[in-house]
Amino acid sequence: EQKGYVTNYEVLEQAENTLADLLTQTDADKAAAFNTDLLIYDIGAVTLESKGAIDDARAAYDALTDTQKGLVTALPILEAAETRYAELLADQSASDAVPEHICALPSLEEITLDSREQVEAARAAYEALTDTQKTMVAEETLEILAGLEARIAELLDEEAITQVEEEISQLPALEELTLEHAGAVDTAWAHYNALSEEQKAALPQEIIDKLQAAADRIEVLRSEAADQETAQQVIDQI
Repeated sequence: EQKGYVTNYEVLEQAENTLADLLTQTDADKAAAFNTDLLIYDIGAVTLESKGAIDDARAAYDALTDTQKGLVTALPILEAAETRYAELLADQSASDAVPEHICALPSLEEITLDSREQVEAARAAYEALTDTQKTMVAEETLEILAGLEARIAELLDEEAITQVEEEISQLPALEELTLEHAGAVDTAWAHYNALSEEQKAALPQEIIDKLQAAADRIEVLRSEAADQETAQQVIDQI
């Protein structure tokens, strides 16, 4: 009998249905946001292999409505993961440049001093990397670079030795030496003294003997010339 006094029952039913729909939609929104949070948490520690997980989480988030996005709690984690992945990608790109430099170099057996600048450029590229980027360069690659650097050092040693040997070989025979050859002898002697003890030991003994004899002969010629000049000065004063 009391229900008969209710004149807006249909309005009440409509309000109840609307509330039920809202509750259902809210649950759906929460579920969508929760599933997106799960995808974000599943990313875990970011590595170069995390691209798929990050892309899936981003795609799920972007597909949400604005209301659902507002319910996602792990968005800062997703954004941090995207930033970290971009950093790792940049590090990988930078570190990949070093093997490219080294692969472009001749082999250890074929390398010459013509490749010295390229070897130095490869080392400079490696040293310019950050500590993190350096860890991305394979140890085998660094061993190849070190081997090429060692070979270049050997070639430089050989070149220095050869240069000194050629300079000494081109000096006149002892009996033909004059003071006009003093400059060439002094230069050869200076270059010889600039060699390391190991480099000097690599020179043939006859070459070293020739240089020493030439230096001694020039010293005698200089002394004789000085004596003659002194004698001439005395004569000129008489």
